[in-house]
This record gives sequence, C-alpha cells and structure tokens, in this order.
Amino acid sequence: MQNIIIEEHDYDALYDIITAKQDYTTWSPSSLKVFLGCRFKYFLQYVKGWKITIRSPSLSLGTAFHAAAEKLNQQEALGKRTRKNELFSEFDLVWSEDTKDMVEGIHYKTANDLVKGRQIGLDLVEKHFNSRIRKSMSPTLYTPPYAQIQTPAVELQIDVPLVNMRTGKLYRDDHHITGFIDVVSIANKTTSHFDENSLMVIDYKTAAREWNQFSVDTNLQLLMYAYAMRYILRNENLFSHLIKDQEDLVGIVCLVKQKENRKSEKYGKIRNYMIRIADSEIDFLERTLLKCIEELEASGDLAENYLPNPTPENCRYCEYQEPCLLARRGARTPDILTWGEENGFLRKAN
Repeated sequence: MQNIIIEEHDYDALYDIITAKQDYTTWSPSSLKVFLGCRFKYFLQYVKGWKITIRSPSLSLGTAFHAAAEKLNQQEALGKRTRKNELFSEFDLVWSEDTKDMVEGIHYKTANDLVKGRQIGLDLVEKHFNSRIRKSMSPTLYTPPYAQIQTPAVELQIDVPLVNMRTGKLYRDDHHITGFIDVVSIANKTTSHFDENSLMVIDYKTAAREWNQFSVDTNLQLLMYAYAMRYILRNENLFSHLIKDQEDLVGIVCLVKQKENRKSEKYGKIRNYMIRIADSEIDFLERTLLKCIEELEASGDLAENYLPNPTPENCRYCEYQEPCLLARRGARTPDILTWGEENGFLRKAN
C-alpha cells in the first residue's frame, strides 16, 4: 500500500494560539499522532516547544487553498455568493506572502516548480468553486443543487475536556482535545450522500494522490472531531436548534493534485470520503488518550524518558534527526537542550 502524501495548512500556528493562554495540556490531532508515532519527537515539539519551520511550495499550496475555501465557506454561512475571482485573489494573496522569501535550490528545485505549484492551486480552487454551484460537477458532496447545504460554522475552534462520552462522567479536566474544524454543514434535503438535517463535520485536504478507504476509516483527526462535536452538542448551546446529540457523518473533501485526465491541462480532482463513527470507536479514542496521559505524566520533563521510534516512515522527513541521534548515543537532557539553543531551535519565551 502506497503512503498518501498530504499537505495541510499551518496547524502549528493554530496550536500556538490555543496553548498560549491555557493552563492545561492540549491534545490536537497532530500532537496525538506525533505522540503515538515517536515519543522523542513529541518531547521536542510539544514538551520543550522546539519550533522548526518547514517551507515548500506544496505546503504553501495547502495553506493558500484553505484560505480560499474558508472565504467561500464564510460567505455561504452569511448567505452570500462569492465570485470565482475573489477566491483566486484570496489564494494569490496567501500564496505570495507564504512563498515570497523562498529560495531556489533550497525550498524548491527550479523556478518552474513555483509557477507550477501556483497553477495547481488555482486549478484546485476553481474545481472546488465549480463543485459548489454546478450540477455537472459530479460526484461531489455539495451538488446538486447549490442550496442543499447550510454552513453554520467555519473554522470552528474546539476545546473540550476528556469525558466518558457514554455516561458524561469527567475523566480529566486538565487535558483537553483541541483543534479547528474546517466546516460544519447541515443538509436541507435527502440526497444519495446524506439524509435531510444530517450534521456533517468536514475537513479539507490537498493530497498528491487519492486516499484509500482504509486511510479514511482509521483517520485519527476525524475520530477526534467526532468526539469534540458530540461534546459540543451535549454540553454547549451551539447547535441547539438541531436537537441532536451527535454528528451524522464526518468526512474529508480531498483535492487531489493530479490532472483531470491525460489530455487535460487542468489539475485537480475532488474526492469526498464520508464515514459514520461508532460508539466503540469513541471508546477506543478515550482509552488511547488516557494511556497517553498516563505515560506522559510518568515521563516528566526528561528527554531520556521519551524513546525515539526510528522507522523509515517516521524518520525520512523528520526535522529532528540530529538531536535524535544525540539521544540515541547517550546524550542527556541538558546536552540536548544546549544543542537546540545553539542551533536556534528553542522557542522564544512570550
């Protein structure tokens, strides 16, 4: 099975916004994935707050596309129509800002990579825009017709404690699940994709190739979003008019960067992946988080308690290869932190 390469927008910046003002430990989809994948990377990135910024046209494409999609969703939430050129302008604004300091030969191979990246992004924006307003763009979650979907929330910030979702009993108030849901949608009528009044939690992805169903079914981010939505519906007065205690569907709208077909000069395919989350999967998430919290508290603030997990998948593109090698050769916490300070990796105090 081939790995699926996914470029997401800047979750590190969003994580900083959430954690800067909180006095409890937060678990985002990114941080939980890192903890489960490699404890040592989690220590450097989330316990000590090392900040290593990776820059590439592919990441900038994902950031700029999300900005354009967010603008479209916000306009829909307000009951307004958006022109395609407005989305192009939003994409270009973010793309230009994100790529302006990139250097040829360092962040990308040739100038053509930058030009191609921008064009792929614009094609994806156009494809996404068309899918929201044209009947001919099928299959897509939002058509036909345009008015089948309401958008009550865009970039919804989640910040919920860890509870037993079956009983409502509080597990831990000093550990919260956090993140940003790209869009929450409500169906106005029944279609082949959903029933009338269905509540759907949706995340956007830009990907190098199409996902397989197993990757969607086991997606940790969707599971955490379903958990958070259930908590919000049962404990907060945000969607009280729906009279629901859980979401109906969670899913991914995936913008694939491949060409439409061999003859086409246009890039972009839209693929929708919608799944239902079972109560047993929510139970699994709760057990997983409780085990992670127990291990995190036992590990404390010492690097030697966070063992690296060297695998090709974990290490191929890891930003922390050098300090990881130090740890594996017996370096202690003070030596590793000194290395980070000397190389400018430690986050500055607020």
